[in-house]
Amino acid sequence: MELILRDENKVQDICKIEDDEKTLGSYEPKDGMNIHIIDKDPNNFISDLQDISKAPKPVISEEDYNKREGTYKKWKEENQLKKDNVKTDDDSSAVAETSNDKEIEIKVGDRCKVISDDPTNYDERLGKVQYVGTVEFSSGVWIGVELDLPLGKNDGSVKGKRYFQCSPKYGCFAKPKNVLVGDYPEEEI
Repeated sequence: MELILRDENKVQDICKIEDDEKTLGSYEPKDGMNIHIIDKDPNNFISDLQDISKAPKPVISEEDYNKREGTYKKWKEENQLKKDNVKTDDDSSAVAETSNDKEIEIKVGDRCKVISDDPTNYDERLGKVQYVGTVEFSSGVWIGVELDLPLGKNDGSVKGKRYFQCSPKYGCFAKPKNVLVGDYPEEEI
C-alpha cells in the first residue's frame, strides 16, 4: 500500500508517507490536504467488497412476507385493482371510479362521452351505451358505445363476435374509466 500526501486540489504530490514509525503530524499536513491511498496488493479484499453479487442477501419466507404491511407486492396488487377501477354487477352495468374517487354507474341506454387515454388526443365522442360486460378480445369489463357520428372502429362486433348492433364505423369499445355518463345532446352530421 502506498500513501501520498497531496495538496487541496488533489493535483500536486507533497510527499510520500513511507515511514511507519512517524506519525501523520510529522509530515505537517495542512487543512484541506488529502491523503491518496494506492493499494498495490492484488489479493486485497476491497475488490471483493465492490462485487455486490458476493454480498449476503436478506431472505424472508413467502409466508412471512405476505404477513407484512406496506410491501411492494401489496402496493402492486392494490394499484392493479385501482387500475381496473371496475366492479361488475349482474344487471349489465359497471361501476367506474372518476378522477375524484366518486363512483358512477354505467348502464345500457345511458348517454355518454368517450374520452381517450392519449393526452395528445382531445377527441371526445358522444354516443349511447349499448353493451356493458366482458369481451373476448381483452380482459376486464368494457363498455360498447354506439356513437352519434361515424368516428368508431366497428359495427358492434369485434373479431367476428357481435356484442351490439349499429352501423359500420359507429361502434367503439372503451374501458369504464374512459366513459363519462351524462345528459349529452345527440350530435348531428
